[in-house]
Amino acid sequence: MVVLYVKRNDVETTMKAAGQMVWEARWQECGLPENLGDWVGQERLIDLTLNAVDTLEEGRLDHACSEPVMPPLPARVTLMLMVYCYAAGVYGSHQIADRLQRDAVLRYLTIGRNPGAEHLRRFRNRNRELIAGCLGRVCCEAGRLRLVAPWAAARAGREPSSRFETLVELHCLCEARQRVTQAEQADEACFLSLAIRVPLSP
Repeated sequence: MVVLYVKRNDVETTMKAAGQMVWEARWQECGLPENLGDWVGQERLIDLTLNAVDTLEEGRLDHACSEPVMPPLPARVTLMLMVYCYAAGVYGSHQIADRLQRDAVLRYLTIGRNPGAEHLRRFRNRNRELIAGCLGRVCCEAGRLRLVAPWAAARAGREPSSRFETLVELHCLCEARQRVTQAEQADEACFLSLAIRVPLSP
């Protein structure tokens, strides 16, 4: 009979690594959907957005430039609009402005006003970190509702959920920043598309 002696630290390290792999595999299976409303519902997504935006002081927002035809929305309303749209998988400023013409929920959120794509683009560029921060809160709350709470309930009394919650939070914060970057890329692509369509002067 052969007896193998393994150091306690080695066993603990192996178990932690295995647990990390399980959590990461679970995250890969349940990654954030393009539209977070598919996870939490549209009404809850609106509530999460409002709660995230309400935490900011008005003075921290840059109001961007006024549009010549229609005055811009209040800064807090514009922030709420952009955070909600990014959370719902709508990124391009022109795409958001177009949806404002026909989406009842967005028109309700913006009091029926459309500030225009250029204003939205300027606002995002001047408030990028604040948008990413609020969007991160929305993503984290959605992750807790969809992933952490069921995990904690299923593992009650067996394993602490704090490490899994931390992993989810990190992924959600990264996802929020990626979505803001995706919005910037969508505007760049739209600008290039419009530039190609405009004929050069003779």
